Amino acid sequence: MKRLRWRWQYALIIICWAGLALAGIHYDAGNNRIWVTDYPAAAPCNLSLLARIDRICGWHKVHYDASNGIYQVNADLCVGADDGTETYFDIGSPDEPRPCLVLNGNLFVCPCGTNSATGRVGINRLTLGSAVDSNINAVIQVDCATNNEHSVYIGVRPEGKRARGLYSGQLHMFNSRITALVQDAEHALGAPFGYGNVYLAGDSIRIQNSEISWCKGCLTAGLVMHLDTRIENSVLAHAKSALCGYKETPHKHNLITGCVFRDCETVVQSPHTFLVITDCRFERNRRNWTVDNCREFILVGCEIQPPLEADLYGRTAYASGKNWQPQVLIKRRVQFIVQDQAGRPVPNAAVAISGGMDGERMMFQTDAAGVAGVNAGRSGILLTARLEKAVEGSSVPEAVDFQYDIRVQAAGYQTAESIGYYPWRGPASVAVKVMPQ
Repeated sequence: MKRLRWRWQYALIIICWAGLALAGIHYDAGNNRIWVTDYPAAAPCNLSLLARIDRICGWHKVHYDASNGIYQVNADLCVGADDGTETYFDIGSPDEPRPCLVLNGNLFVCPCGTNSATGRVGINRLTLGSAVDSNINAVIQVDCATNNEHSVYIGVRPEGKRARGLYSGQLHMFNSRITALVQDAEHALGAPFGYGNVYLAGDSIRIQNSEISWCKGCLTAGLVMHLDTRIENSVLAHAKSALCGYKETPHKHNLITGCVFRDCETVVQSPHTFLVITDCRFERNRRNWTVDNCREFILVGCEIQPPLEADLYGRTAYASGKNWQPQVLIKRRVQFIVQDQAGRPVPNAAVAISGGMDGERMMFQTDAAGVAGVNAGRSGILLTARLEKAVEGSSVPEAVDFQYDIRVQAAGYQTAESIGYYPWRGPASVAVKVMPQ
């Protein structure tokens, strides 16, 4: 019996040594870090495997409570190596559709790097949930005992550096959530470096139908919009800022869409160059934006609740050197309904709209419900409503509200006109009455 026990213990030692020698999963006791490396897309690592290796090797850093499906990791978790290999780590699968990870440490998806022998660029990717099955979702709760000491870093090494200034490392989130275990300011996600941010400096960031919340700093620091970035139908909430310092190019925009920005100190903090946000909602924020370092920030079809304090405008030395005068352009979706005097819809009516920022002229035809401008499931015509432009020496912008004239023609009815409609101040649904000839 003693000999069998000795052989089993020796086998465990050999397994752990093999894991260290061949990468896979190993524990760095000096820095209290678990490293996961060299798991291809066809065979990704997962929490169950992580817990199993921990039990075999006796690290006692990963615990699983089968009664509630919660994994707890009491160490930094580092995914991938900066050497051209690929590492995939999936949380959520058909076998384990709703896992929860409580992380008492930092989460790093490391830069990928290039293999010196082959020249191949690697991929390090953390995936939460599933892109094809909405029943699979994952939760990461970061445990900060106090002072906001832990956070999430994509494309960043544990020492706080990206890969030679390049953006790499990936986060794909579907129907999932990253938040603080204790949801208050003292225990929010923070950082030993990086200004207390959640850091998304990766080359592929996909956040769909998900939530990132409770952060001391910015929820999406380091994000670069002209890379492979999508933030769609998600919630960004309870943070110093939701979006900060973005770089974007005009031909690669509208990639932040359908989101809710809620309970932030400032939602958009100093966007860089150019930023477009589409069909989002701003709710209960101290400030919706601070604009001082960009050419233009465009909001398309957004619902904007007034902030608790006034939005701020200015011009940084960088913007001044580029001869940029920062401005916000707000475009609003407006529904025009053509009705007869009894309130019945008038189909096939021609609706002409003119005015706006550049004397726009648009033509639409009403559908069977008498509504003009229904397109791809969206009911509403997009009109430029307001321009707010920074003024030198003032935090208050120069504001211009644009007006439009509406002209309606329908067979059997007199031409109807509505002059001086302001989409910024007017209702989002406008009924135009026509009289029979």
